[in-house]
Amino acid sequence: MDKTKALKRVELKGKGREILFEKILENGTLQDISRKYDMPYGTLQKWKRGIVSIPYGQFERLLIISGLDRTELSYELTDMKWGFVTWKSNPEKLEKLMLERAAKMNTRKSRQKAVKTVLRKYGDTFFNKIGLRSAEKGHTTEMEMQIIGLNKQLPKNVSFKMHFTINKSNVDFAYYNEKGKIIVIEEVMGARKKKSLVYFELAKIYDKILRVERPFIVTARYENKYKNKIERFPLEAAIWMLDNDIAVPIFMDIDIFRKARVSLIRKGKITSENKNKLEIFCRREVQNRNFSRGLNAQKNTVMNELEMKVQRVIKKHGFQPLGKKIIKTRYGTALVVDNFIPELNTAIVVTSTSLEDIVGSAFGLKMFCNKSINVVGVAADAKPRLNKVGKIYIRHVDKLCKSIYEFDNWLKLRASRSDR
Repeated sequence: MDKTKALKRVELKGKGREILFEKILENGTLQDISRKYDMPYGTLQKWKRGIVSIPYGQFERLLIISGLDRTELSYELTDMKWGFVTWKSNPEKLEKLMLERAAKMNTRKSRQKAVKTVLRKYGDTFFNKIGLRSAEKGHTTEMEMQIIGLNKQLPKNVSFKMHFTINKSNVDFAYYNEKGKIIVIEEVMGARKKKSLVYFELAKIYDKILRVERPFIVTARYENKYKNKIERFPLEAAIWMLDNDIAVPIFMDIDIFRKARVSLIRKGKITSENKNKLEIFCRREVQNRNFSRGLNAQKNTVMNELEMKVQRVIKKHGFQPLGKKIIKTRYGTALVVDNFIPELNTAIVVTSTSLEDIVGSAFGLKMFCNKSINVVGVAADAKPRLNKVGKIYIRHVDKLCKSIYEFDNWLKLRASRSDR
């Protein structure tokens, strides 16, 4: 064999792969071929599906098994620098394989192992690239389908793409003018009953806004029905976006917001008239709604076991905890935190479910109330899910304690500093 060819790999083109394996399978199943010719069954499957390229030496063996001549097939010789995977020439092949594997990963341990393997073999750049490409093919939600319907009202010189990647961020919609320039980015927020989880979603969107640096729309429903109760989008979040020119909140179930959205996409910026209308709506809603009943109900909720442990630890170190506390925002609304230590100006957020609660609450306290408030999260027995929240909580949460023991040690250190 030619030494230069021996170092190459074969990438079958067109129907070459189907023709080759159709002939091979005339001699038996892939398992039969694997046993008879001492070829790994899994590798044969990958060659058959076109997931990986074929070493030239093995390609010649396959030709012998099939009885074909190389001139009967369409192929090219390639140099593969990313292991043996043909992602550079056809990344969809690897995406398909990874998505198939992901469907079988039903435990956290298996997912973590798979992620480490991909990172070790192919590096951070490739891992991020494949993750974003897979996100571009993401599931279309009911809300996104409604937006696609509304986009029919847009002028003909405006086009859009869904699940689009820009500046290493995947966004729900990107809108273009006739010159192909991105004029507006849109992110869609799903219905979330718990306020802290709405804040968490907004924290993730805020990260994208800072990276993308384009006019941004944050779309949601103002009202969502849960059983017999109506939950409303946090108005402090909407006013914060408008006041700080961070993004334009769009409530799909409110007529003036839908009209402002069309105008914004058409012109690439919101007019002062439309912005005033949206602000007036939000501030009137704040004035007309009675928040005290819901806030007091939250404040007077009996502490659960984990919250009681936190309360006892705080008292143990000589601090005077206030228990559940209502903290006013700058926009006429308020939030309730699980505990508050006045001596440390510190809000305590407790969760036994997931870190999103802590991150969301911290984001709300910092952005809508007062940045000087320290936020400590106690996430005993919470699902780590650091792959989702790691980059966000580092910035918004002052201290994250993953157990009561860690919280105890942190308070002990703070108490010793106070005594000096």
